[in-house]
Amino acid sequence: MIAYGKKYFSLFIIGILLMGLFIEGYFLTQSKPVTLNSEEIALEEKNENDATEYIWVEIRGAVNKPGVYEMPSFSVVNDVIGVASGLKEDAYTDNINLSQTVEPNMVINIYTTKEYAKYKASNLLDSCYVQSYDISNCLDGYSLIMTNSEKAQNNEKTLVNINTADKNTLMSLTGIGEAKASAIIDYRESQGNFKNIIEIKNVRGIGDTLYEQIKDYLTI
Repeated sequence: MIAYGKKYFSLFIIGILLMGLFIEGYFLTQSKPVTLNSEEIALEEKNENDATEYIWVEIRGAVNKPGVYEMPSFSVVNDVIGVASGLKEDAYTDNINLSQTVEPNMVINIYTTKEYAKYKASNLLDSCYVQSYDISNCLDGYSLIMTNSEKAQNNEKTLVNINTADKNTLMSLTGIGEAKASAIIDYRESQGNFKNIIEIKNVRGIGDTLYEQIKDYLTI
């Protein structure tokens, strides 16, 4: 009888020990760090970045992969070049501010060295702003084309007096950058006030195409 009791007491002790090991193993499993695979990490990072605003930007010309790319809104021109797999050997970018923040629907034209020399002669290498999605007037000679710009919207509301406007006011016109604004001021200082708005075509760098873009916003 005593031997029988000792047998069951031993089994009871063994059961307690096994239960203790089971409970310890369970809690160790629950507290063990979870290791994520690469796909899970990428998904987690994407969810964290869901608040980022994205815009569409087109890049053309002397890059390895021209095309339309979805970019974070805080991207700069150089970021778009990187996404397009970089520049070709004959690319010319000295005329572009690579640190300029991109805008929605911007078109970036990367010219070759030969193309740059051709367009430099016509003084058409400033940024070009358009009032609509028709960018045909800006394709030749412009490096940065803006199609969704506050500057363009303002052009629809304000007439610019080319006889009295200062440089900053002249630069509010579509396609008129710092160089052309200075040329307009130099012209009127040396030749006198403009007698009519079409006379602005006498200014270096302002040809028929650019004149057609800005004529409705000019006055004297």
